Amino acid sequence: MFWGAGKVLSGLGDEVKDFVSSLWAEKADQGITGLLAPVAPYNRSTLLTPVVAAVGVVGVLVLSGVAAASLAAMTTALIAIYFLLTEVFGYDIQLSPTPGSPV
Repeated sequence: MFWGAGKVLSGLGDEVKDFVSSLWAEKADQGITGLLAPVAPYNRSTLLTPVVAAVGVVGVLVLSGVAAASLAAMTTALIAIYFLLTEVFGYDIQLSPTPGSPV
């Protein structure tokens, strides 16, 4: 079984389309508040339910920022390691195709 990059990307594209269409259908049914409403036991108080929803949204945004920052830091560290290994220490880093794959 051969998995080419095009086949993997098209499969990933299909999954993203399915996710977006289901998200859009959910939004059309209940609106965006249905996606952000807290579940039991956090929705028992009518006064605190909007506060819990707002804190949850802010938490998701903050944690997404932390994830993006850590990805940027990791990428920067990998570029620095690559530079040190190739330019300073003189290593030659090459990626070869896996055995049995078409070239």
